[in-house]
Amino acid sequence: MRTIPMILLLAVACTGDTDTDTDKTDTATTDTFADADTDADADSDTDTDADTDTSDTAPTTPKVNNLLVNGDFESDDGGTPPRPTDFLTFVVTGGVANAETAVTGDAIYNSKDTFTAHGGKKGMKLFGQFTGGESFTAVFQEWTTGWKAGTSFELTGWAFVSSDDPPVGTNEAYLFAKFFEDNVNFNLVRFDQSAIINNSSTTDKWVELNISGTVPKGTGFVQFGVEYRNCVGSKQGSGCYDGGGVFFDDLVLTQ
Repeated sequence: MRTIPMILLLAVACTGDTDTDTDKTDTATTDTFADADTDADADSDTDTDADTDTSDTAPTTPKVNNLLVNGDFESDDGGTPPRPTDFLTFVVTGGVANAETAVTGDAIYNSKDTFTAHGGKKGMKLFGQFTGGESFTAVFQEWTTGWKAGTSFELTGWAFVSSDDPPVGTNEAYLFAKFFEDNVNFNLVRFDQSAIINNSSTTDKWVELNISGTVPKGTGFVQFGVEYRNCVGSKQGSGCYDGGGVFFDDLVLTQ
């Protein structure tokens, strides 16, 4: 009769051991998930933030080597009227080189508006010579060396036309590139020009112009700049005095 209590005690002892083992298993499982969550979150947060910070870094813009001196027209001779320095002018059929410095805030002819430069504080205005017929004014820089045949180039610039003073009639303006055999006889090898600014061009907004290409064979002398043609196709003495002007700014020439 005394053997029965001993069996019951053994059964109770086994039940206690089972509960203890089960608790240990649950604890281990909990730790496993905690470690996984912690590691995953740490790796995810760290990697994502690091990648985001790197992508937000602004790239460095390479500096353009502008071969034109004073291409932004910020420097002038202080004359009356002031004219941009470092540029040459050439006129055809008499008259004067109507190329003047324009300063932000200057009044625009025949308008209540004022001039605002594309960049900086100054630009340049070109207009006709009013000789009674066709004429043109060229404003440019020139080189006798450094422009071998096959050399690539690009000339860019910005033009502005006021709706109150646009080129009238056949007047027009543009960027140009002229290639000559030499600077003695000035035999022209090739003449390149940008899109033309005239009385049908966009007004009251700066428009970018462009010329690109390669230097042709036989070139020994080059000129790059802007040109304004007045009364195109009209003979001198015809009485053509068409007005209107075009502003230019931020000319850039690169090889």
